[in-house]
Amino acid sequence: GRGFTAEAQVAAAEDRWGDAMERALDAAELGAKCGRNGLFLHGLVAFALVQPVQRRAEACVPHLTAEEAHAAAARLDRIRAEFPSAADAFRAERRITLASVRDLVRDRISSQDLARIGLDSSQRGVIDGPLRALYPKPWAYHSVDRYYRRLIAEAEKPYWQQQPVPVPSEPNRGATICAIVQSSYAYSTVFEAP
Repeated sequence: GRGFTAEAQVAAAEDRWGDAMERALDAAELGAKCGRNGLFLHGLVAFALVQPVQRRAEACVPHLTAEEAHAAAARLDRIRAEFPSAADAFRAERRITLASVRDLVRDRISSQDLARIGLDSSQRGVIDGPLRALYPKPWAYHSVDRYYRRLIAEAEKPYWQQQPVPVPSEPNRGATICAIVQSSYAYSTVFEAP
């Protein structure tokens, strides 16, 4: 991204505005592709990568020919379509979180792993304590699955129709599910590649 941005700056300094716009759009396209098939966090990073490029591209617009402006607008429309939607990001998070929940309940993630990602002893105690042996694991898995499916359904609605999705809070399960979701999400963002 920085290389494209630097090339755009050089081209603008040399009054090659069409080239400057193309390099700025190259950087925007790279940013859009960075967020594909990743967690919600990766989508936010993709948008953050585009912010400095946007200012560079906007500075080029008054200097473009009509043909260059039309080509840039068409390319920008294609790039916008490549950005991940919130629903896409939640689908990726659902897959990774459910895989991590399976790892947690199958004892594939140790207490040391959970400590390394920053869970304090009370959070680890919910997951590693005596409740873990008694806790019906399918409940946790299905509660997390339902939660993400509701997030995806809400994210697919127009913004003004979306409703907040509460974290599961069934009796005696709320704290455990919250700890499982938090730990599996943290584990997946630190130890697993999307």
